[in-house]
Amino acid sequence: MAKKSRKKITYKIKRNQSDWALSKLMEDQMGLWLADSFEQYEKEQENIRTNSWAVGNDDNDDNLARFFDLIYHFVDDIPENDYSFDVYGRYFEALQALADIENTYRVIERTIDFDINLLEKLKRLEKDFKLGGPVRRILTDQEFNHLQSISDDARLFELDFNAPRNDLFHLLLRADRSIQDHEAISDDVLPKLKKIQRLRSSGRPRKYSTKLLIILLAEVFEKFNKLGHNAGIKEKEDFKYGEEAYSSPFWAFMKDYFNVIGINTEFKTEYEMAGYAKEILTHWRRNRKKFHRINKGSYYAEEVAEIIRNIDKYIK
Repeated sequence: MAKKSRKKITYKIKRNQSDWALSKLMEDQMGLWLADSFEQYEKEQENIRTNSWAVGNDDNDDNLARFFDLIYHFVDDIPENDYSFDVYGRYFEALQALADIENTYRVIERTIDFDINLLEKLKRLEKDFKLGGPVRRILTDQEFNHLQSISDDARLFELDFNAPRNDLFHLLLRADRSIQDHEAISDDVLPKLKKIQRLRSSGRPRKYSTKLLIILLAEVFEKFNKLGHNAGIKEKEDFKYGEEAYSSPFWAFMKDYFNVIGINTEFKTEYEMAGYAKEILTHWRRNRKKFHRINKGSYYAEEVAEIIRNIDKYIK
């Protein structure tokens, strides 16, 4: 059987700030999605091996079990004999969607949102070349280890090891390894890095993981909610600027979800976070048909790239 080639991702958009984010979207990012999912699978299998009571228990998907209490935001009551974790269970699809959203959030956080000051790195590199002295590394140890980690995870599920890689992360790893070994980099690497830098507009690159998380949670909430609630956040007139200033069934669901996956937002208070989420949801609702979501509930590189384009276009 012929070896299956990896599907190339083609971006046909104007050169603007979104191109900076997409240049950081690894070409083999599908492998990273699979690697993160497989890591959770391995944890569950280890649980089965170490806990004999778990064998044969249809409710033993630990990943889905973490989200089970969130189902109470969708329905009034869950019967005790409802085998909701079984593949045929009533709530299996919703639980799987909630798990997929966490996986997508982690991937974006580790890749697109990972801060790389490419401009400063290129300036320092060119200065070293111009002076003709020792060439300093382009990555710190922390940056190198992070990029190496996600590259290794993705390659575990790579289908074509010989496919050329020209995204930012692979180029930086290639350049840094070459500097460590030879105090030089290949002639083709620096022009490619400069091209990526030119795609970036002025200012700091945008962050996408939290915006994406709010949008995906809103979609799941409205799809599976049986109580007639919309994915909106309301501001109470009698609680201006306090922790109780915002309320809604979706806001309660969103806070509980954040607690389940254990993320720390950049907001100092719940008031700030609620106001931010309310603004995101307003733009999302006005342009929701523009946001593409594949039917199976999993998000892959092409779909995430499309969502990010629309975040850049419709959300501040």
